[in-house]
Amino acid sequence: MIDERFADKNYAILYACRVLFSKSYKIIDSLLSKDETMIIFDKIEQLLAEIDVDQTMIEECLYSLDAKYKMNMIIDLKWEFEKIIQSCQQRYAMIRKNVGCKVTSPSNDDHVMMRSATMTPTRLEFGRPMPLLRSRFSNIANLDFALRLTLAEDNNRKLNGTFSHTNFIKASIKPRLLAGIRVGDRFYQFLGSSSSQMRENGIVFYACDDKQRTAQSIRALVGNLSNFKRKVAKYIARFGLVFSQAIAYYHYGETAK
Repeated sequence: MIDERFADKNYAILYACRVLFSKSYKIIDSLLSKDETMIIFDKIEQLLAEIDVDQTMIEECLYSLDAKYKMNMIIDLKWEFEKIIQSCQQRYAMIRKNVGCKVTSPSNDDHVMMRSATMTPTRLEFGRPMPLLRSRFSNIANLDFALRLTLAEDNNRKLNGTFSHTNFIKASIKPRLLAGIRVGDRFYQFLGSSSSQMRENGIVFYACDDKQRTAQSIRALVGNLSNFKRKVAKYIARFGLVFSQAIAYYHYGETAK
C-alpha cells in the first residue's frame, strides 16, 4: 500500500512510512481502519503539495511518530500525527525566521547517515538512518542507496542458537538474504560486511544508484580478492577494510602535497 501510494514521490518519505508501519503492532492494527490510514496518507500528500514545506520536516514527523509509538505514548494515531506536524512547523518557521533561508541539516565531514533495518526469522523491520563514521565505502558509494541490515531474534536480541538450530536459521534467513530487499523502486542486494560487523550480525546491502553502481560493481572497485574466496574469514577481513571507519577525516585538494 505504501509503495503504491508514494512510488512516484520523495523516496525518503516513502522509506519513513515503511519504518513507521513495519514495527509497532499498534500501528499495523490501525491499517485495519482504512479511513484513518488514508487520512494520514492524504495529510502527507497535502504537505508535499505545499511549496513552502521542507520535505525533511515531513520525514522527521514520521520518525517522531515512530519514536513515540516505541515508548507506548500514543493512543490516537491521527491526532498524534497532527500534533507532531504542528510542533515541527512551528519549530521550522522559527528557524527560518532566525536564519532567513531554507532549513538545512548541519554538515559533518566525519559522520555520514545510512538507513538501517533488522531481519528476524519472522519479519523485517526498517529503522531510521543511523550515524556512522566515514569509511572508504562512504567515499566510493552513494549512501542514500545503502542499507545496514542486522540479523536478530524475534525478541530483538542477538541472533544465536545451538548447532541443532543451524538448519532452522539457514532456512528462515538465507533465502531472504539471497532474494534481496525491495523498498519502493529500489532493490537492495547483498554487498558484504566486515569482521566486526559479522560479530554484530551486521550486513550491508546496496541498491542500484543514480550512477548505475550496483553491489557487484562496488565489489569490483574494491579490487581482485579471488585468491581469498575459498577462505571465508580472510575474504571478509580483506573486503571488510572498505567498511573500516575513520575517527577523523581530512580532505586534501588536488593541489595539496
